[in-house]
Amino acid sequence: MSTPEGSDQSGSLRAGTRDRDATAQQLQEAYADGRLTSQEHDQRLSACFQAVTMGDLAALTADLPKPGGPTGSDTPAPSYAAATQGGNPPQESRGQFDANNPKTLAAIWSGWAVLSLFMIFIWAFSGMGSFWPIWVIVPVGFGAAMATITRKTGGGGR
Repeated sequence: MSTPEGSDQSGSLRAGTRDRDATAQQLQEAYADGRLTSQEHDQRLSACFQAVTMGDLAALTADLPKPGGPTGSDTPAPSYAAATQGGNPPQESRGQFDANNPKTLAAIWSGWAVLSLFMIFIWAFSGMGSFWPIWVIVPVGFGAAMATITRKTGGGGR
């Protein structure tokens, strides 16, 4: 097996989810560029998600152009070294909370308001007994308030 660029021991480091995802992305780009056949892509992708070490992953892309190279894509694949040696880890495009984005907080508070109104609507049309929606409205509102306070004090986000 070949080892990734860097130290000779980096090939024996255990691969993480981000490493496997980056390699899968590189394989997908190689397939889209016509560098791999469908069968090669399927085999390498299967091996990618079963890889244990960085060396296993490097062997899957050893004959492909490096990301960001003259024939590769514009965005380099995330690496273990960048994440552990003070480099910025790759940003995920989905599923991350960005407390510094005003649209995020607006979405949180809008969601809380819609949920609250929905709960009150159900309560009102179910006989208006004890005000049980409070058990949903207050905890969710507390979470929204904590997100807002964290943003304003600078403790949220990255």
